[in-house]
Order: sequence, then structure tokens, then C-alpha cells
Amino acid sequence: MKNFALNANFIRQSAFVIISVVLLFPVQQLNAQSLGKMTDKRDGKTYETVKMGEKVWIAQNLNYESPDSWCYADKPEYCAEYGRLYTWKAAMNACPARWSLPTDADWVALEKVNGGVEKAGANLMRGGSSGFNATLGGIRCTDGVFVNQGAYGDYWTSTTDVVGNAYMRYFFVQHKKLYRISFHKDTGRSVRCVKD
Repeated sequence: MKNFALNANFIRQSAFVIISVVLLFPVQQLNAQSLGKMTDKRDGKTYETVKMGEKVWIAQNLNYESPDSWCYADKPEYCAEYGRLYTWKAAMNACPARWSLPTDADWVALEKVNGGVEKAGANLMRGGSSGFNATLGGIRCTDGVFVNQGAYGDYWTSTTDVVGNAYMRYFFVQHKKLYRISFHKDTGRSVRCVKD
């Protein structure tokens, strides 16, 4: 009887381990990544890259100086840390050759391979498991005021809504969720690029 009880306990423990491995394996596969580097030939800056799902993304905020782009608070040291803030029009032309501003669908795919909308924020922010390293670079308002650095990280997509605003994703320091809204195109927000 004692041997039967021990065997039953062993079977239960083994089943738990097997089920745990089966359930965790897809998550590990989804978070699989390939790291690399990309040099922007226009200014010589080099960026980390990461492959997430079917797309290769730059894993740092773009820091290419163009018209209608700014360092937070007009201080160059913030560009080095957080990249530049671009209007939507500037963002559409900011990525180097063979790279482009991601579509809304690109961000949806990125969310899916990082735990879905409810968990993707934590996985994609700096210090998360993905290697994407989204930073909270704040925004530049249409009146030229800079706000929310360290609290919000807003990223343009190339997709517009029916009233002509542009979709974006934003990260918030206190939440794990990745948010999606559309907003006025003349505000300054961060940019990531995807490989064509």
C-alpha cells in the first residue's frame, strides 16, 4: 500500500512537470529572438536590432536628426538616451534605406509574440524579456512644451485613422499593458524602424 501511494505521488509530480514544460515551451518559442546591429549610413550611428516574430526591429529609439524632430527639452544628452521626438510626417521619412516606420499591424504582431496586449508592455520595455528595450522618452506637444519623460514612451505607426490622425503605441511606467490610440500628427513622439 505504501509503495502504491509513493508511485501515485511520483506520477502526479511527473505529470505536473510534463504539463508545465508543455505550457511553458510555446512562451519560450514566442520570445525567441535574434540580436544584431544596424549602422545608419546617413550619420554613422549604430543601433542594436532584434528579430521578433517575422520582423527585425531596431532595439533603440531612432536618433537621426531631421526637420521637425527634437531632443527632449532641446537637450542633446536626452537624444543620446531616448532618441529624438518626431512629428508623424517627419517619422514617415526618418528611417534609413530598407527600413520603415512600422504599421499598426506590425505592432499587433509584436504584441502577440510578447504575451498579448496585457503583458507586452512589461516584456517590451527596457529591462523586459524581449530585448526590445522601449524607453519612456516623453512627448513634445504642439505648443513646443516637452512632457512625460520617464513616465510615458509613445511610438508612431505609419497607419492613420478615418479622421486623419495617426495610430501610435504607448508604454506607461506603472502598467504592464501596451496601449493603442490615435493622435494629432504634429506632436513629437519616438520612432522605431522595421526592416523592409
